[in-house]
Amino acid sequence: MVRPDWNIFEAKFSENPTKNFEWFCYLLFCEEFNQPYGVPRLYNQPGIETELISVGEDKIGWQAKYFTAKINHNDIKDSIEKTIRIYPEITKLILYTNKDWGASKDGKYPAARQRIIDFCSQNNLVLEERCASYFDKIVSDVKYQQITSFFFSYEHETRQAIQKQISSQGTQRISNHTEKYEKQIDEQYGNNKIRSIHSLNPLIDLLKEKIAKTKFEDLPDFYLKGVAGIGKSEELKKTYNHFITVFSKPEAFQNYQYVFIPIFCDLKQYQKGFFNFEDKEGFYLLFLDSLDELSDEKILDLSKTLKNIKSNYKFVKFIISGRNASFLSTFFENENVSELFLNTYIDEKLGLLLRQYKGSFFESLVTIPFYREFIETGEAKQITSYKEFFNSFVYKKLNEDKQKHGYVENISPRTSEMSPIDLEEIKKGLKKLVSKMNRNGTKRFSVSDLHQYLQCNNLSFVLNSSLFDYKSENEIYFISNIFFEYFYALSLKKKPYRQIKKEFINTNGSIRVSNLNILYILINNLTPNDWLYRRLERLLSRFSPAYILLADFKAFPSDVRFKKYVQII
Repeated sequence: MVRPDWNIFEAKFSENPTKNFEWFCYLLFCEEFNQPYGVPRLYNQPGIETELISVGEDKIGWQAKYFTAKINHNDIKDSIEKTIRIYPEITKLILYTNKDWGASKDGKYPAARQRIIDFCSQNNLVLEERCASYFDKIVSDVKYQQITSFFFSYEHETRQAIQKQISSQGTQRISNHTEKYEKQIDEQYGNNKIRSIHSLNPLIDLLKEKIAKTKFEDLPDFYLKGVAGIGKSEELKKTYNHFITVFSKPEAFQNYQYVFIPIFCDLKQYQKGFFNFEDKEGFYLLFLDSLDELSDEKILDLSKTLKNIKSNYKFVKFIISGRNASFLSTFFENENVSELFLNTYIDEKLGLLLRQYKGSFFESLVTIPFYREFIETGEAKQITSYKEFFNSFVYKKLNEDKQKHGYVENISPRTSEMSPIDLEEIKKGLKKLVSKMNRNGTKRFSVSDLHQYLQCNNLSFVLNSSLFDYKSENEIYFISNIFFEYFYALSLKKKPYRQIKKEFINTNGSIRVSNLNILYILINNLTPNDWLYRRLERLLSRFSPAYILLADFKAFPSDVRFKKYVQII
């Protein structure tokens, strides 16, 4: 048994859904009224679809009305009037339509339907309606299953073509820093929180259920939101990889109402002509990763592009990941969108860590898997400031890589000064690299780009380090945007103030929310005596006294903390 899905019907018979609906209903009519050899008809038969048939004392005719929107009662009434005029002997009319009547304001059938029924009664015509609910029922009847399964499911060749498209997509590489922690998704529709679910793969669990149980037209698009480092990209990639596997199997057509072709899009590379679909009638699920990588201008352009796609392609849904602030208020406003807020699930172990670091600056970081791994090593206990934390966090990875490199080169930790790897030079080189990347508006770089700033041993070492996601010589990314932001924030310390200001203030004078994390890192790598700190303090205080919370608030003297606190409240 297959569930009726008119989207599949329309996709399968996209060249002429109306004619194919008439054929569908003709087969059902012949089966119901035992017409094994069919029913005679004329070319452009007026009023009804075929000649009348005789069943007992009844003269029965039928009509098929395929609607792309709601039922058109005028169309139905005109056809019935024509039928009664041309076939005065008709006693019963079977009316097939793919839609149900909409309810009136009082929750009953609309007055237009009652007028049609009254008109039929006045003309001694029995009207039997076969609306969408009829098709929902007959799929369970063995008598009709061969017919309904053909019209509501993909043919073997179509399935193979879909599976070939799915298999050609390839999977996404996943890092493991979020794999061992359970995550929680809070689903919100409009201003209403619907539910919370938690597991190692909450996005997979949520989408599996939605796709299995929800009609396509009721399935929303999704925003996957969360703070930096929470694991949005990894969650999106895991879910994409899962559906590549699931939808490429033949049984997917039995387990799901519709089989999507999943497409993963890294928004770091977004530009005009970014999206390309092989089949205009295909079912596509777009996984759009890292909205926060785009400028506000590009986000607006993406919004327009997606709206055009939704207008031109009937069967496209998308899920977009990004930090909360990157979803502009105008982005897909008033659309059917479900917001998914990703957090780390607070189990017993995490609860213990939260209590352990309560009141310290680590309290806000310990729930983020990317930072939690470092905090769990115990090294964090010796750290007393944000600046120390960021420096230790980033360089811990490089130091570990250097130590591994030393083992390979037979250099012991005690003689590390003999190592040809210079971490200070690497730090300088990476600051220059990200500065150039930012100017060019890209998060992608190549070996030759890196070679401009690092040579020989340092170049070879950093290419194999745990900082990078190496796809090919011409396609390399930082493993997390946090590392890009860290090195870029450090590079700003040597820039002219006018240039720094442009990074954080839009042309209309508002704060550039997409760069708040860079501002956060920069401020915490300055001291209150630095000229840049003082300039930024004056700039940000014009917006809100709460700007001070971006800095290492607990490190200020108690009298300063009290003064700032009073200003905020």
